[in-house]
Amino acid sequence: MSNRKNIQAEYFQQTFDISNNLICVLDNQFKIKDANLVMAGISSDHD
Repeated sequence: MSNRKNIQAEYFQQTFDISNNLICVLDNQFKIKDANLVMAGISSDHD
């Protein structure tokens, strides 16, 4: 089961890194814990 979780985590990380869509990870209080590079592009466009 551990190997399967590692494969899924690796797949998620690859999707997170290469996606052109905004992806972010929120904590249980809906604060952003992590965001992909699309988020960095959005925030720099509006500075």
